[in-house]
Amino acid sequence: MDKAWSAKAALKVLKLSPEETIAFGDSVSDFAMSLGEKIAFAFVGPQEQWKAYEKSGIHANVVFKAKPGHSGPEVVLEILNHIF
Repeated sequence: MDKAWSAKAALKVLKLSPEETIAFGDSVSDFAMSLGEKIAFAFVGPQEQWKAYEKSGIHANVVFKAKPGHSGPEVVLEILNHIF
């Protein structure tokens, strides 16, 4: 199933707008979640995946990016603490 379609379907079911939502992902394939609906996207993966994203030509709505050497759940928690 397409990640952009799934994100749109989840917003509809949860009755949320893209402005109320942030998607987290750790690989280049996850950027598709922010396409179409322009959902804010937080990249929490390794630097290699960020480089793959830069080469991909995808223009995702990236609002947060993990610093090199930082990735995973710790970064997700840090971003959520920053937002809330």
